[in-house]
Parts: sequence; structure tokens; C-alpha cells
Amino acid sequence: MFKRIIIVCLFLMALTGCVQSQATQPTFTPQPAKPAVATPAIELLPEKITSQALAGNLLGDPTERTAYVLLPPGYAASEKRYPVVYVMPWGNGEPSANAWGFKGAMESPV
Repeated sequence: MFKRIIIVCLFLMALTGCVQSQATQPTFTPQPAKPAVATPAIELLPEKITSQALAGNLLGDPTERTAYVLLPPGYAASEKRYPVVYVMPWGNGEPSANAWGFKGAMESPV
């Protein structure tokens, strides 16, 4: 008899736990998708720089080089001051390949 009472009590406790867990389950309400916001593109401008320090160098490097300038969106129409990031050429000494890779890295979200 004592075993039956314990079994019934355990059974009722189990049912009570099941009912409570179902009642406290959070419901999920799907949210509508937000429209994508287009971000303005970063401008990449080539600038020619002439260096008299390279004139007549032993390697015969040209005195005129191309440097690439990355401008943030809205730079031309703004009076805001921006920090400067310098990207130095590496590899074959031409900064063009570096500039395109750097532009892609700057456009990607962090």
C-alpha cells in the first residue's frame, strides 16, 4: 500500500512538472524582415606624386609615383575632420594592388 501511495505521488509530481513547463514556454513571434540599407561607397582616387628624393637613384626608380587616396562616404560635401591611414606599397613596389585590397577591407563591416 505504501508503495502505491509513493508511486501515485511521484506520478502526480511528474504531471505537475509537465504542466508547468508547458505553461511557461516562451512563444516565438517572427518579426518582419528589415529592408536593406544601401551604404555609400568609399572613393578610391589615384594621385600622382613627384619625389625629387628619387631623382637619379641607383635603381633607376621613377621620380613620379601613384598614390591612392581612400575617401569616406560624403567626404567632399563635409567639413568634418577624418583620421589618416597610410598604406605603404609592398611586393613589387606598386601600390595599386594594395590599394584595391585595402579598399575592400575598409568597405567590409567590422
